[in-house]
Amino acid sequence: MKKSIILFTNDFEEANKEILSLGGHVSQKFTDYVIVAELPDSVDPKSLKVCNTKQPSDLDEVSNIVVKAWKGLQNKGTNRSPSVTDGISWDSEGYSAPNHPEDESEEESLELSRSATEDVQESTGTPTSLYMTGSIAVGLVIVSGESAALKLSSAEQQKIIQEVQEGLTFLANVEPRAKISFVYDIRLITVSAAPGSTASYESAEGPWRNEALGQMGFQANRNGSIDYVNDLRQRKGTNWAYVAYFTKYPLRHFAYAVYEKTTMHYNNDGWGVDNINKVFAHETCHVFGAADEYGSCQCGGSHGYKGVPNNNCTNCTGTQETCLMSGNDLQLCQWSRGQIGWDEDLFPDSTAKIPLASGIYTIQQKSNNRFLDAHESTNKDFSVVTRTAQNNTTQKWRFHPVGTVYTIQQKSSGRFLDAHEVSQRDFNCVTRTAQNNATQRWVAMHSPSDLSSYSLQQLNNGRFLDAWESSARDFSAVTRNLQNNDTQKWTLDPLGDNTYRIQHLINGRYLDAHQSSANDFSVVTRNLQNNNTQKWILTPIGGVYTIQQMSSKRLLDAHVSSSRDYSAVTRMPQHNSSQQFVVIPRGVNTFSVQQLVNGKYLDAHTSASKDYSAVTRSLQSNNTQRWLIKKV
Repeated sequence: MKKSIILFTNDFEEANKEILSLGGHVSQKFTDYVIVAELPDSVDPKSLKVCNTKQPSDLDEVSNIVVKAWKGLQNKGTNRSPSVTDGISWDSEGYSAPNHPEDESEEESLELSRSATEDVQESTGTPTSLYMTGSIAVGLVIVSGESAALKLSSAEQQKIIQEVQEGLTFLANVEPRAKISFVYDIRLITVSAAPGSTASYESAEGPWRNEALGQMGFQANRNGSIDYVNDLRQRKGTNWAYVAYFTKYPLRHFAYAVYEKTTMHYNNDGWGVDNINKVFAHETCHVFGAADEYGSCQCGGSHGYKGVPNNNCTNCTGTQETCLMSGNDLQLCQWSRGQIGWDEDLFPDSTAKIPLASGIYTIQQKSNNRFLDAHESTNKDFSVVTRTAQNNTTQKWRFHPVGTVYTIQQKSSGRFLDAHEVSQRDFNCVTRTAQNNATQRWVAMHSPSDLSSYSLQQLNNGRFLDAWESSARDFSAVTRNLQNNDTQKWTLDPLGDNTYRIQHLINGRYLDAHQSSANDFSVVTRNLQNNNTQKWILTPIGGVYTIQQMSSKRLLDAHVSSSRDYSAVTRMPQHNSSQQFVVIPRGVNTFSVQQLVNGKYLDAHTSASKDYSAVTRSLQSNNTQRWLIKKV
């Protein structure tokens, strides 16, 4: 079991390291000085060296408010009595449901493509909130007016923060594998704007929100809110970000979520202020892709980043599970979990060995439990198939590691090595916040002619890390097609804790990166500076292997043309990337197997008419492309 403890520190980075080393994690960072950690019961908080359980006397105003709010939350939990609203459907008689508007004025005020806004209740594809894992910045913008009716008192501001803390405590802890850490940016703002018309969402929200954004230094319009969230994500160095606006100004509806934001009225309609936590958590799930499960919801469909159906909708047949997306209850059903990205693909099994050790394994398709096998005759083209278990060497495969797949993270900024993919940007390398995709995955393999150096190949397109060698090009790092020369060879200088300096073999310069958006966070090489801009954390997330059938000694390979259906076959060793496969964990003993030469994934037909033949296909994120790999 773990316990939530509020802690105080003057060095968050070191505090976070200490908490992680003890098996805990920071679930909420309220300010630079106040955090909440989830610590194992075996850890005495008073034994921490970088954190303190005692509140300092010199905290700033916002830090003091969040501490009071947290203490109020603990009292609320102790003294709370059951409520008549607990667990009831959001559309129960006598109550207004939280909303997810498709408001024309809202869309017209955004300079966005129709495809990005046509289904705002799902927020699918919102680039700042694709799925709810990792670090998430939350802009908590609490806006008062000048009149008594619009002013939020200090106690009311504290209450809002307390309720947000409660809602996010639930989301941060209900799925431990997601390793969620909410990072707050709290703004207490007073504006002079007159209330707007409640004829539309934007006309009601725009006047006070825009003035608040202007005070914060952003455009005083709808796009300024998006700019704020993008800035928040970059400034806080988080995976994702969104903003929550709270106010007493009249709104078209008391609570709703659109694109990058949630907006709520303090009174929280008939639900009352003590239920802000649940309504806010509900709206947060909308921002990350969850669908409503009450009222006129539609059964099935495709929702969220993973395209999960809404099979807990009240209009589906069968018994509806208790869920935050259907009623006033802090529980999440399996369907809502999938819609916000809580899927094995997005938090790989931490116990899986990365990469797999050299050895002999069986490879079993997860969708139908058939085993990878292969014909052993030329008239069948040595084609690879799946078969029921035969317990012989045709279904045993030797994995030989030839490389490792890493994310490469700059220690100073926490940003990840990435690269533009168009010639107009010269395929320049940059650093970006975490995106959890193949643009930030790099295959490290020894150079055949020099075992002391490596090539670093971007997984999504197969291009190799290279760099200009002149000051006129700022010694910029780029990606290039394979050139087989020293400009694409790099040495890794270990510094401990998976941290390395990455040195360009051809000239001895070190990989570095600009730290500002003005330079697009571009990656360069520099002379040795002995600082954290030249230190890179290499986190292994998979391996590259040749996969050899034990019975025939032939290697797994695949055709690379549609005319051959991208069929998998076995071939004698050819020492090229068509026989090299990227293996990445996707759950317990479950992996994807991706051909390095073209990035296609191992799959298989599921009918006898196709001989259950194995093929490679583009990513489909389903169990036909997931393989149970177990050591023999």
